Amino acid sequence: MQNSTRASSSIALPTSPIDLAIVGGGAAGLSAALVAGSARLSTVVLDAGLPRNRFAHRLSSYLGADGVDPAELLARGRRELETYGVPVIPATVVSITGEMGAFMLTTEAGDTVQAARVIVATGLTDRLADIPGLAELWGSKVFHCPFCHGWEVRDQTVVSIATVPGATHAAILLPQWGAQVTYVTNGFELSGDERATLTSRGVTIVDDRATRVEQIGDGTRVTLENGEPLDSDWVHAASAVEPNDHLVHQFGLETAANPMVGVDFVVVDGDGATSVPGLFVAGNASDMGSQVILAAAAGYRSAMAAIRGKIMSDVAAGLAQATPAT
Repeated sequence: MQNSTRASSSIALPTSPIDLAIVGGGAAGLSAALVAGSARLSTVVLDAGLPRNRFAHRLSSYLGADGVDPAELLARGRRELETYGVPVIPATVVSITGEMGAFMLTTEAGDTVQAARVIVATGLTDRLADIPGLAELWGSKVFHCPFCHGWEVRDQTVVSIATVPGATHAAILLPQWGAQVTYVTNGFELSGDERATLTSRGVTIVDDRATRVEQIGDGTRVTLENGEPLDSDWVHAASAVEPNDHLVHQFGLETAANPMVGVDFVVVDGDGATSVPGLFVAGNASDMGSQVILAAAAGYRSAMAAIRGKIMSDVAAGLAQATPAT
């Protein structure tokens, strides 16, 4: 996910080849930059300014930063990078070409950066259902992740609107936080087992479509197709996710469908390494289930792998130089 608070445009892009370029200034990208910078790799972060969680106002279950505004976490990260001389430059990368040792990143402005290795940490985009009012309240009174927002909605009323296949998952989870949940099927058919499971969790099922979402005072109202209003404290609605991985498409990387949403994500190993040496994809761009703290961890792992790779390249070059010619 890419950072919404832009770095100063006066920071110049590097003109000489660098060790590592990171695309995306969210948790994954900044975490990777912190690790790489502290290992003395010449590193730059190129950030388009569109983090996925720019609509949210607090982090949940992030050790040491629980309840902190996501924008503040990123601001802290950028300040920490200053210690290691890693710049965060506002720039939209439009293409990545080349190979390990000589990747070329081109920005929307036509500028280029050459890097030995690249970490793509561009997050994903939430595509919202076309229900009037849903987008306007996204991140304030409409939420999508029980693990991210469960504590906020504890012991309150929630209308959960089915907007994607498998939407019952969140409605089943939410009662763990004491939420009183009403589930609107919104045109999605429920199996007998799904109905039984929802009922066993105390969820009220409404077989109708949602036609509008609005804020009423401190609460919300979902208007049904039959005209009936459903008032509650909160609205839950999942998004259709789209990984922001277009920069790596030209490399012909293997993808695999996420079984929960059926969307293809780039296949990476435990370090975020792709099948192209020196090219990594970290965070939500390769894993839709990465909450902020997991995205930061993914960036950390990718940076460690990039550092190890750089060291081994240096070792190989040193050995080649030391070996007498035959």
